[in-house]
Amino acid sequence: MRIAVIGAGTTGLTAAWLLSPDHDVTVHEAEAGPGGAVRTHVLDTDRGPVPLDLGAQHLSPTDFVAHRALRRLTGIGEDEERTVPLTLTVTAADNEPLLVTPDAAHDTERGRTPVTGTAWEQIGAFLAATAGQQPGTVAHDVAGKPIAAPLPSAFTVAEAADAAGVDKEVRDGILLPWLASYTGCRLADAAAMPARYAAAWALRTPPGRPEDAALWINLSGSLHTLTARLADSLGGRLHLSDPVSGISAGGPRGSAPLTVHTADGAAPVYDRVIVAAPARAAARMLTADPVLAERAVLLDRLPYEPVTVALHRDARYMPPERRHWSAVTVHAHDDRGEPTYWFAAAGGPDVFKSWITHRDEPADVLRLAHFRLPVLTADAMATRRKLHDLRLSPHLQLAGSYLYDIDSQESAVRSALSAAEEIDASAARPSRLRAALEAEAVS
Repeated sequence: MRIAVIGAGTTGLTAAWLLSPDHDVTVHEAEAGPGGAVRTHVLDTDRGPVPLDLGAQHLSPTDFVAHRALRRLTGIGEDEERTVPLTLTVTAADNEPLLVTPDAAHDTERGRTPVTGTAWEQIGAFLAATAGQQPGTVAHDVAGKPIAAPLPSAFTVAEAADAAGVDKEVRDGILLPWLASYTGCRLADAAAMPARYAAAWALRTPPGRPEDAALWINLSGSLHTLTARLADSLGGRLHLSDPVSGISAGGPRGSAPLTVHTADGAAPVYDRVIVAAPARAAARMLTADPVLAERAVLLDRLPYEPVTVALHRDARYMPPERRHWSAVTVHAHDDRGEPTYWFAAAGGPDVFKSWITHRDEPADVLRLAHFRLPVLTADAMATRRKLHDLRLSPHLQLAGSYLYDIDSQESAVRSALSAAEEIDASAARPSRLRAALEAEAVS
């Protein structure tokens, strides 16, 4: 079959890679380079060039099963991965630390001083209560005490915090800025998120003990290692700087043939199309076709936040005393929580990656990047369910991390696999990736 994949982020590249050996696949990408949310800056240092992730970066060693299986299938082994203790500091508007999480294995040698106390206990109680939302589970707080009863799965962050006994000062000063920092949203939006999704990043990759740091994985060559490998495998079938203006269906009920209209006036015809662009971009492509436009209306309802990221050498967003520095520092200010990642915490250069959408730009900026991140409100989750249930075309698939789970690199791979299987579940690479996932589930 002739298949078009629109978008060359992780989802689009994965979908194209999965289907390309068995089908004639073409990828249309609006930008000059592939990667989407994966962007890399190569920094010249005394040790030679060091690739730094400017966008997506952290991979869960336990929860990102599909992503790990894809890495192995593309030849990326454990020797290209490094473990990163993701310690966390949350600071007030004046940068004074309100919370510094412990890392017992390294704090003494690195001169770190945790700041925990009641705030840490209450955050732990919130996470435990949220983890206990699933039936049949018994949740415990950071001291090992059982939480009385599992919370309803529909509880918001605000409701879960109240049920867990989190006081207003800890909720507004630490918990909400921390959860808001994942998407760049306002604290009120974070409070209204479904708790089990808002806290999923912490819940699914917990530390072994309360006094330990959660361990995540970074690729030593940055996430560009994977996206570049996928892109290179496509060769001339990856069309860069080739934006799509619309899609029209020639058959009944949105079926094939499907025409992809590009900005340069071309109109190639395909048997199948996977739209792996962000929701708003996908909506614009579908609006012109009367059958596909119903999906466009739903896609336009999904909320996004604009985020500006700076790679820089200025330590202005860190606590005044270095003993309170962590891998991630969330700065609570002006009804927001904006993070800074410190690359040296993982053995990298003394360089920072900060969200500065609502902060003054730091000095010594190496590079700026702009992103739009989905906000998983309750309304957004309901809209996403409608999109999954709505099958307007048997031959057009929507795919993207925004459609699955918590909008992560894992979500991107799982969405790509689902779209590829809808087109041809018997193709060689989807079958191999699915088999790898099933083997992981058994183990």
